[in-house]
Amino acid sequence: MKIGIDKLKAIGCEEIKKEVFIEVDDKIAFDLVGYIKGEATVGVDISEGGSEKGVGILAKLSQVDQINYYGFFNLEREEWNWYQLIGGNISTLNKMPILQEVKESRIDEITKWIEEVLDRIYSIESFSILELFIELYKLVLIKLELDNGNLEAVDNRFTIDNIKDLYCELIRKDGNKFEGDIKLSSKALKEVVDEFNNIDFKNVDRVELMKILDSQLFENKSKAFGEYFLPQEISNSMRDIFEDYFEKISNIFDGVARSGRLLTDAKVINNDIKVFGMDNNHRLINLAELRSLILGQDNKFLVGDTLKLRSDKSQLEGLTDGLDLILSSPMFGLKIRDKDLLSEYELGQGRSTKIEALYLELYQSLLKEGGYLGIVLPDGILTNSRDKDIRGFILDKFILKAVISLPEGIYRPYTAINTSLVIVKNKGFEDEKQDEVFMATPENVEELKDVILELKRWGGIFGG
Repeated sequence: MKIGIDKLKAIGCEEIKKEVFIEVDDKIAFDLVGYIKGEATVGVDISEGGSEKGVGILAKLSQVDQINYYGFFNLEREEWNWYQLIGGNISTLNKMPILQEVKESRIDEITKWIEEVLDRIYSIESFSILELFIELYKLVLIKLELDNGNLEAVDNRFTIDNIKDLYCELIRKDGNKFEGDIKLSSKALKEVVDEFNNIDFKNVDRVELMKILDSQLFENKSKAFGEYFLPQEISNSMRDIFEDYFEKISNIFDGVARSGRLLTDAKVINNDIKVFGMDNNHRLINLAELRSLILGQDNKFLVGDTLKLRSDKSQLEGLTDGLDLILSSPMFGLKIRDKDLLSEYELGQGRSTKIEALYLELYQSLLKEGGYLGIVLPDGILTNSRDKDIRGFILDKFILKAVISLPEGIYRPYTAINTSLVIVKNKGFEDEKQDEVFMATPENVEELKDVILELKRWGGIFGG
């Protein structure tokens, strides 16, 4: 037992006790011996004939209709057992169906709560949708950290009086330099404080919470972002194509980061990736920073003109060997008039003043040899005779891996421009030969999903 107690202390057990017994099928399953943050959350599993099976963490997962669901992670065997407690009787349960039911119930609860909070704030404040979501993210972040013991407040509640101080403490601890204040009026705060104290984010799955926030944000995208908002279908497609590659790289960049979703999705898959994002919209970068903190990620998002990195890469510190991967969807259809900026680009010297052409050249200069770029481009770049210099640049500097024509109207109603997802590899040496290119023209989102599966089965993107 001493070894078990030592393990409990090692994972944060504050007090050793032996007073709570739970029975499973008339046998003692857990002798709870430790408390963390005042709750009995650790124990010894002795369910087989009274012999100790191992020390682990017993956590209450959820409560639905008077049924308590528990999970026990055995530290010795590194595996989970699952239990449900109904009217004082506990029994083992089938892991997947019941956990899915609990998960869906929890998602519904949080979704309804977020909708209610948004409606209350929106009825009072004259914010844009983007500003509204920035304030919502701030409140969610405070509540999330408070419920999980990373912030301290009287009775573990936040109030109109302490909420701004809690937020300032939070961003001070994390060293962030974005907007350090709550912008909501006292009237709006009064409306939502009770709502926040009635929801519990303890042990909530941060990724699932972010998905709920995303779903609400995307429903309001036309008001928040206008014409150049990156549709979920494109973001999801780029993530799905590169998800296996995320495991192999050490850094990733997006020069038009917007809310940072492409980048934070990559870090969910590989938490060791260094994330760099940049955008000239400070509110979007604010949103990206908050998104990172809600997900528990340490990312670097910068406000600024990405195209100026061509002459000064100092902001991308620690990347002297170049970037492994860039995923981006630059704004298209705009022309650059700044002669000083154009003079820094090869493609700015001739007929091409399109912003997407300059992004292509910039990204090529930032990638390491053999690094990959996934970029959304207007179809005109790939077909118009007047853009042959851009196509020539692509074929000269890159190995073309895939061109997937995105479903017509995927950006509507914000723009009717047809686009393609282009995937290229930065040449490792000057004479590297072009190999087979994957090409597809899905007509709708469902076909796009099938194309991605076919592309991954093809397996030619990351070879060579």
